[in-house]
Amino acid sequence: MIFEELEKLADIQREEDEPRERFVHRLLLAIDLKEEEDFKTLTNVVQKYFNRAVIAHNKQKPLPKFPDEARKKKPKKQTKEIAKALGDDAVIRILVDHNPKRRNSRSYGEFTLYKEGMTVSEYLNAGGSRAGIRWDLDKQFIRLE
Repeated sequence: MIFEELEKLADIQREEDEPRERFVHRLLLAIDLKEEEDFKTLTNVVQKYFNRAVIAHNKQKPLPKFPDEARKKKPKKQTKEIAKALGDDAVIRILVDHNPKRRNSRSYGEFTLYKEGMTVSEYLNAGGSRAGIRWDLDKQFIRLE
């Protein structure tokens, strides 16, 4: 929605294989050259995005995502079914080099319980939770074999 509205006002097309950042940068420059009356034809959401993008560009920061892009959710993985199918004898493989959880949180403590090659049953007996396993599987911090 936002992207299309900006494209229409700027009256430019994305070049083949052109990176998104570069094209949005060209869009911003083209719209900046338009008259104020043309800019006011944009919806409020698009005007706000444009203003935030220009500020980010001027500060040499990454451009903000389009709000309608940010709302797209990734499909939910079937981690519950995977964990259930593998059972308590499944072996845990740690896929990260460090504990990705926030220090001093319960989940940080649970993550420290993981030992490479331990079974789900051993992890649960050490004080871990099935919910933690499902979360860590979903985030690809661990793998079950």
